[in-house]
Amino acid sequence: MVLAPPALAVTVAGFGDSLTEYLTQLPSEYDTVNLHMNGEVSWDGLTRLEGVLPTLDADVVVVMYGTNDVRDLSYTQQISVDSIGAMIDDILGAGMSAILMAPPPLLPYDPASPGESDVRLESLAAALQVVASDRGVPFVDLFDVF
Repeated sequence: MVLAPPALAVTVAGFGDSLTEYLTQLPSEYDTVNLHMNGEVSWDGLTRLEGVLPTLDADVVVVMYGTNDVRDLSYTQQISVDSIGAMIDDILGAGMSAILMAPPPLLPYDPASPGESDVRLESLAAALQVVASDRGVPFVDLFDVF
């Protein structure tokens, strides 16, 4: 995905696990706020977002969770979908735009024989596409891209 430089200054916040560190790679025309938390699962992220959101000054918040979720012993797809959906609702309710991303497969990835976590990630990506569609926010499926 290529981002055209904005006409006005745009602040983009990345909220999620360690994979959201990619925001430091955006062109310098974007102000970035990196709010990643290594190893975090979405249900803990929802709680953290509630504390961060009142003071967050961003135009767009990019949310990406799932990698740690699918490897957690307490994982269910519904818990992740509910947590991530609530995050998007909270961001939109605070007057900011949101972009929802599904994480890429785990490495090494063998599409001919995916591991259990990758099967879960692929299914979660499909469910997150519905979350994004229901809320009218852009969705980027990095699982599919990779």
